[in-house]
Amino acid sequence: MFCQNCGTQNSDNSAFCIKCGTPMNNAAQQPVQQPVQQPMQQPVYTAPVQQPVYAAPAQQPYAAPAKEKMSKGVLAAIIAS
Repeated sequence: MFCQNCGTQNSDNSAFCIKCGTPMNNAAQQPVQQPVQQPMQQPVYTAPVQQPVYAAPAQQPYAAPAKEKMSKGVLAAIIAS
């Protein structure tokens, strides 16, 4: 087999030219391996999940705190001081 670049004679099983290093075209000895194509998977549809509905807590009426009645003795002691 002859090199297509420099014309040097090389052995038939040479991968590169012995003079210039050009790759030899050994198509018969080195079959081109085709990539295997994987079949494309279709996306799986999933139904949307229903979101929970927020329910505000029931509002309770405002209850004013009960007033404490002071005894008259404590009030008199505060005023007297």
